[in-house]
Amino acid sequence: MIEIVDQTPNRLQLRDRDWNWLGLGLLGLPFVTVGLIVGLAVSNRTTLNCRRLATNPKSMVCQRIIDGYLGQNTLTIREPLMRASVRKTSGVGVVLYFSKTPELELVNHRIIVGYKQEIIANKINNFIQNSQIKTLSLVQDDYLEGLMSGLMFLLPGLFLVILS
Repeated sequence: MIEIVDQTPNRLQLRDRDWNWLGLGLLGLPFVTVGLIVGLAVSNRTTLNCRRLATNPKSMVCQRIIDGYLGQNTLTIREPLMRASVRKTSGVGVVLYFSKTPELELVNHRIIVGYKQEIIANKINNFIQNSQIKTLSLVQDDYLEGLMSGLMFLLPGLFLVILS
C-alpha cells in the first residue's frame, strides 16, 4: 500500500508499505536454523582407542570418544574387536564388529564416504590381525565437513534475511 507522506506543489513524497521484506526474512530463517543445527551436530572429532590386555592378547578394551560442539560422548567396549569394514550406502562409513555387539558405526552422523574411511578400516584390521601391536589410536576429524554442510544451508538463509 502506497501512502502520501508530504505533498507540496513542487514535491510529492510517498511511502510504500511493502511487506515483501517480511516474507523474505521468514523464508530465510528456516535455512539459517537448519544450517546452525547441521553445522553443530555434524562437526565432530571421533577418536577410537583400543588396547590389548596384558593377561590375554586376544582380549582388548576399546573406547570411542565423539567430541563436538554439542559435548562429548564416550563409549567403552570390553569385548574383542572382530573386524572393521566400510559401508558406503547411506553415508555410514566405518563399521566395527565386536564379538557380542552386532555392529557399531564409528561416527554418529552421515558422512561422505571416501579414502579416509578405507584407511581407518585397514588400520583397525591390521591391529586386529597383528597381536604384536598393543595399542591403537585413530582419529576421524569431521569438523571441516560439518562446517561446510552447515554453510550450505546457512549462507542462502543469511542472503535471504539480508535481502529483506
